[in-house]
Amino acid sequence: SELVQSLVNRSTVNRENSGLFGLRKTGKTSVLRAIQRRLDSRTILTEYIECSNPGIHSARWWQVLENIAERCVATLQRDFKKLARIRGGYSKANAGTRFSSDMQEIIQIGSLDQIIIMLDEVEFITHGLSGALGEHWDNDFVPFWQSIRSTHQETMGQLIFIVAGVNPTCVEVSHFNGIQNPIFQLTSPHYLLPFTSSQIREMVRTIGRYTGIKFDEDVYQYLQENYGGHPFLIRIACSEVWKSIDRTSPEHLSIAGKNIFKRLNHEIRARLAHPIKDILLSLVWWYPEEYDLLRIIASGDSDFVEQYKQNQLNSIFKFSQFGILKSDNNEFAIADIKIKFYFLWWR
Repeated sequence: SELVQSLVNRSTVNRENSGLFGLRKTGKTSVLRAIQRRLDSRTILTEYIECSNPGIHSARWWQVLENIAERCVATLQRDFKKLARIRGGYSKANAGTRFSSDMQEIIQIGSLDQIIIMLDEVEFITHGLSGALGEHWDNDFVPFWQSIRSTHQETMGQLIFIVAGVNPTCVEVSHFNGIQNPIFQLTSPHYLLPFTSSQIREMVRTIGRYTGIKFDEDVYQYLQENYGGHPFLIRIACSEVWKSIDRTSPEHLSIAGKNIFKRLNHEIRARLAHPIKDILLSLVWWYPEEYDLLRIIASGDSDFVEQYKQNQLNSIFKFSQFGILKSDNNEFAIADIKIKFYFLWWR
């Protein structure tokens, strides 16, 4: 809630752009949707765009700009009952100026305070990350963001963007192939930090009451130590506990302590296999070099890791922010990820 309000204020009061980054299944999309809901009653048009959609990452930069403009026109008509017309026919030569003109037209026709564009899974259209599915973004990234940045400035902050994803390269790297990154230092990155023990307690206790379970106090520290504060993994573990308890007496809350999690360890790990794989695949795709670093950490080669930290401390720090590594040492924060990496290393 605090993060949502912070991003809302940054966009609407300060008229500044933002970035939101974190591991898979930590709630980035939920935060973006919460921002949309919080702005529903205001004259602010919000447009959510999923960049992993092939219609986005397979298109050229000028086609994506035209698609954004068309979406905003449709949202204006649906939510604000106003009809705006864009010129269309975007091309490599005219897309930048037409996009700016169309955004200003939509703002004027709709009497809007702002348009906020949310680009989720932004890695799919990021230089050096998009891979085989979108190699053209190595060339398209700069003109795409030059157009959006120019429109942001020409409208004096009436067009705002929020990018979200796993890897913040799009806002943290200053140059691509010798060309200045248009949104470097224009966007403030926020990280979805892993839950603390108190936040885990709040989430688990709240959901537990609705589902008929009362958790012992020793559970929350156990969940923190084993799942690194990752909310989705914790909910899966608690779900297995819920499935195992006797719920024939709904008038009484069932009691669950950490021993039941230990007893159900096999079932929980089986349920976690797919989401853990999902997290690891996102690291393979978006952090290939750092992924190898995690494999080396799992192997126990502490000398190499210490040497690496002297030159690439940011990678270690970022993984501690994401909740993969503990902040005070090089230990894995999520037990099943360490086991998986150890297995992969010896393969």
